[in-house]
Amino acid sequence: MQLIRAGAMVAVIGAALASGLLLSRAHGGGALPLPVMPAPTARDRILVVAPHCDDETLGAGGLLFSAVRAGAKIRVVIDTNGDGFHYGAERLFHEKHVSPLDYVRMGLDRQRETLAALSDLGVPRRAVSFLGYPDAGTADMWLTYWDPRHPYTSPRTLEDHSPYPTAFTRYTPYAGRSLLDDLKKIIADFKPTVIICPHPDDEHPDHWAAYCYTAAALYELGLLDSVQLRFYIIHRGNWPMPRGLHRREPLQPPADLSGPNTRWQAFPLDSRMEGVKYQAILRYGSQLLVMRDFLLGFDRTNELFGAMHWGRLPVVASGAIKIDGQAGEWGQVAPVILDSPEKRRRCGGCPRGDRRPADLCPGGSRRAPVGRCGVSDLGSCPVGITGWPASGICLPSRGKDRRRGALLKHGSGGRSADTGYRGPGRRDARSRYGAG
Repeated sequence: MQLIRAGAMVAVIGAALASGLLLSRAHGGGALPLPVMPAPTARDRILVVAPHCDDETLGAGGLLFSAVRAGAKIRVVIDTNGDGFHYGAERLFHEKHVSPLDYVRMGLDRQRETLAALSDLGVPRRAVSFLGYPDAGTADMWLTYWDPRHPYTSPRTLEDHSPYPTAFTRYTPYAGRSLLDDLKKIIADFKPTVIICPHPDDEHPDHWAAYCYTAAALYELGLLDSVQLRFYIIHRGNWPMPRGLHRREPLQPPADLSGPNTRWQAFPLDSRMEGVKYQAILRYGSQLLVMRDFLLGFDRTNELFGAMHWGRLPVVASGAIKIDGQAGEWGQVAPVILDSPEKRRRCGGCPRGDRRPADLCPGGSRRAPVGRCGVSDLGSCPVGITGWPASGICLPSRGKDRRRGALLKHGSGGRSADTGYRGPGRRDARSRYGAG
């Protein structure tokens, strides 16, 4: 009887693998069957967007190595040089008081580490672009410092323009519009078929901001329907667990992101791919000094990539919806955009059919472009939308209240329910994460 049961179990596992499912244990949960992500082909043009020097290898090193071997075209974009990590700079330079110049030196060191790691993965230097924006500052640029005439100043380097000669745009101002324009130029030039970027619910501000800029670039280029967007996750609570080197263990989705909003796929790594990724991770000496177990925790038998549905907001005539401004009633209102010529003029033109992720449930994205005119209510964080600086991007609640929200624009008699919440401030971003 035991042999019969064992044989049946082997048959079930074999059938799952044959149908394209990889069995892994969700962090904090039971067995979770994950579809297997197809291997890259020579027809693919893959763009990987990383917030810091190392994220591209941790999140997608095995995929990059596989893509290079398959003959796919590769481009890697690094938003920041990771030059704001105070504890990392102290350890790197053996100094208690790190100077602004030392932070820039650390940024250059981290660039060299990334180039060495990507070389191990087969990615040539010409395929790598360092944008040179401030570590722990890209979220503030997205939310507040949008205009290049009023740039963000890094509290570490004390720079408000990129000091790096390797920056994609030399002496670029630390402004959200500037980063978005750089990314748009790269996408328009490279013409990717697949973009790999951080998950919108990654907890590190530079990571969810990287998603925002990527989605905004595709939105403004009109490519949301023609480019596959896939997400990797780096920072989510104490994930990944267990920490340290566990090369025979699968990488599992964080428990609170394992629901239906993100359609996860597992990209299996064979022994050669895993070994090359391990060697690439070891190139990040500055980070291994301070978070060795965390980095090595991404050397597993697979990598994880997620996808989400895009939805389209319906457009209705201005004045067709009347709301008295009571926040309690907003949960019953379906997402819409009011088609008001006067409002479009005031906001500089609201395109019809603006987009957002279809689901706003826990674990889903709340940061996609949803239109340039309007008010969104997502429980604790309604945000007025007046263009990409506020961007229609509503950050997730920091508490447990993650309710489904409504996106709408009041008629002329309506009033906003904006609470003024604009996401994590600079203090929160730096004190919790420091840098990438």
